Amino acid sequence: MMTMRCSSQWLRSWEFFPFVGGIEHAHVILPPLESLCTVEETTVREKAVDSLFKIGSQMKESDLVDSFVLLSRLAAGEWFAARVSACGLFHVAYQGCTDVLKTELR
Repeated sequence: MMTMRCSSQWLRSWEFFPFVGGIEHAHVILPPLESLCTVEETTVREKAVDSLFKIGSQMKESDLVDSFVLLSRLAAGEWFAARVSACGLFHVAYQGCTDVLKTELR
């Protein structure tokens, strides 16, 4: 039960931007959300992907490309949960990256 409460707080992490110094410091929130994207519990994983989507949609393109290296880690994950989460994030990274990176994402 404690895990679910902690997870619920992180799932709304996009609301914590003022507390981490704004969107410029969103990279601080990404590692815990990446970890939650690998959880087998569907609702936790979906909320983590939703939070990453909201974070990614507010980031500058240069920061987005640097910070969303986690997408390739999720896509190459051993378990299905990580790969499913990566599928939900490709469109965010794809919109904000260069043509060279778009080719790599394909």
